[in-house]
Amino acid sequence: MTSGAFRLVCILMTLAAASCAAGDAEEPSDQMEDGTSTPESEPVPDDEQPAIPLDSALEFSSPQRGAFIRASTGPTVEVAGKVSDAVGRPLTINGTPVTYAADGTFRTLVMPKIGTNVIIAKLGDDGASAQRSFVYGRFVAATESVPSAVALRVNASGFDDGNADLDDLSTVAEEALAARNVMTLFPSSFNVSAPVVGTLRVSLPTRSAGRPNVRLAPRTGGVTGAVSLPSVYVKFDVAFNCLFTTCHVTGNVTSTRADLSLPVSIAVANGTLSAAGGSVGLTLVGFDYDIDGSLGGLAETVINFFIPDVRQRLESFLRAQIAKALPADVGVTLSQLSVPTSLTMPAPLSGRVNFAQRFDAASFSSTGGTIAAAVRASATFASGDPGLAAPGWLAVDSPVGTYRTTPAFGVSIANDFMNQILFAVWGQGSFDVDLPALDGTSTPGGTLGPVETKALTPPVVVGAQGALTIGVGDFMVTTTLDGEPFELVASLTSSLEVSLLTASSTARLELVGTPTFVVEVLKAPAHLNKGQLNDLLGALGSVLVIKLLDAVRVPVPRIPLAGIVPAYATKTLKLSSPAEVVIGGPSGRTTLYGRLSSP
Repeated sequence: MTSGAFRLVCILMTLAAASCAAGDAEEPSDQMEDGTSTPESEPVPDDEQPAIPLDSALEFSSPQRGAFIRASTGPTVEVAGKVSDAVGRPLTINGTPVTYAADGTFRTLVMPKIGTNVIIAKLGDDGASAQRSFVYGRFVAATESVPSAVALRVNASGFDDGNADLDDLSTVAEEALAARNVMTLFPSSFNVSAPVVGTLRVSLPTRSAGRPNVRLAPRTGGVTGAVSLPSVYVKFDVAFNCLFTTCHVTGNVTSTRADLSLPVSIAVANGTLSAAGGSVGLTLVGFDYDIDGSLGGLAETVINFFIPDVRQRLESFLRAQIAKALPADVGVTLSQLSVPTSLTMPAPLSGRVNFAQRFDAASFSSTGGTIAAAVRASATFASGDPGLAAPGWLAVDSPVGTYRTTPAFGVSIANDFMNQILFAVWGQGSFDVDLPALDGTSTPGGTLGPVETKALTPPVVVGAQGALTIGVGDFMVTTTLDGEPFELVASLTSSLEVSLLTASSTARLELVGTPTFVVEVLKAPAHLNKGQLNDLLGALGSVLVIKLLDAVRVPVPRIPLAGIVPAYATKTLKLSSPAEVVIGGPSGRTTLYGRLSSP
C-alpha cells in the first residue's frame, strides 16, 4: 500500500528548540515602512509554509506516553497539560472546547473506548497541536491462556460430503479403519464343545472383507457412525472325533456385507478431547455358508452346531472391533486440531512466538460440532524488553459462540488471541527495529539517515458491528534529514481484514480502507516545509507502520494426519482458499469458512 492511499491527519507539535527560536524573533508588523497597512495576502502554498507552527507551544502531562489504563479505574480518563503563548486561541481536546487557566494549564476528562485511544489537542485552526495515545481496557497477564483461542466448526458436509476425496472426516475415519484390516484380527483358531461329538477344533485359514465404508453424521453430544463392511468371507476347517479317527468338515461362511452403527460421544475434560462409543447395532446382510462336498452322519450335526456358533462369534467380534476402532479414530482425528508450537515472524519483524494449547470446549448437535482450544502465545522477554513492565494483553472476551451450518468447515480465531500474539511480538521488542536499508534514501525533505523505531504500546485489535479495527499508539520514529535530527511520534487507526495464507496455515492482518495517522513532530530541520513534511510522513508511515504490521502472522489451526494412519503420514487437513471471512459472528471472533483439504 503506497503513501498515496492514505489520508494523513498530521497533528504537529512545536519543537522546544524551534519554539524558542521563534520566541526570540521579532513580532511581525502589520504596517509597511511607509505607514500604510499590509495588503491582504493570498494563502501560502504548503511548499512555502514551515512544517512546525512557531507561534505557540502545547504539551501533555497526562496520560503518559504508552500508558496502559485499566477499565477498572473508571469510565473516564483525565487529560492534563499546559499551553504557552496561546494568545487567546481556543483549546480543543478531540474537538471539544476546553478552558485553560491563566497559567496555561488545563485538565479535562474523556470517555475512552476499549482499545487504542488517541487524544488530539489543538490551539485554534493553525496553532500548536499535540497528540497522546493510550490503551484502555482489561489486561491479562502474559502467563495466561486465551480461552477458546481457536475453534473448529464441522458442519454436516464436513463430517461426510458423500465422496472419497480427502476433505471430510468420514474419509479419514474410513482410511484409518481400512488400515486396521479388522477381519485379519478374527481368531484363526479356537475350540468349542459341541453336543454328541464333543470338542470341535476350528481352524479359520482365511478371514477377509472388502474396504469398509464409513459415514459420520453429527448428533447431540457427538456423532453417529455407520460402517459397512462388504464381502465378508471366512474359510473354515472343523475337525472332530468320529469313532477311531478324526473327521473334517470344510467350507466357508459369507456375508454380502456387515452393516454396523453406533453413537460416538465426544467431550473435553481436563484439557483433553476424548471419544467414547455406545452400543453397536449390527446386521449381517446375506449371511450364508457353503460346504465342500456332501454331509452325512455326524458331519451334519457338527455343521448345524458350528454355523450358528461362528456367526455369533463373528457378530460379537465385529461389534467389539468397531466399538473400539471408530471412536478411537474419530477422537484421534479431532484431537489433532492444533496450532504450531512456535512461529517465527518474517522480516522486517524478528523474534519467535511460542504456542501451548489444551482443549477447553466441545459441543455437538444435529447440524454439526464445534471443538475449541485454549492457547497461550508467549515469548521470551529479555531485560529491557517492553513486555516485562507491561500489564499484559488487551482482553475483550471471545466466547466460542454459535456458527453457520454451511459450508463444510469454519476455523475461528478469537480477537483476544490476535491481541495476545501482538503483545508477544511487541513485548520482545520486535516493533523496535533499526532500518539501515533506509539510510541514504532520498526524500522530498532531504536524505534520510539511519531510521530507528520504537512502539510504546502494542497494536490492539477490536471488533465491533461486523468489522475489525487495529490501533497502534505512540510509535516513535527517530532519524535525520540531511544530517539534522528528525523525530516524530505517531498513532494509527485503521480498518482491518484477515486474509488466509494457505501454504503456511497462517492469517495475515491487512490494513484496508483509509488508515489515519495522527503525528506529532518532536524535532525537524528548519528548512522543512509542510508539503515536504506531509510527503515524508506518508513515506515513513507506509514503510514503517504498515510493513511492520503486515509481517505479523496468526496461526490458523489445522489437523495433521501423520499420527492417524500411515497412508497419511505427509498429509494435513487445512483450510483452503478461497475462504469467506466473517467478523463478529460469533462476537469477538474472526471466522474463516470454507473447506479443508490436504494438498
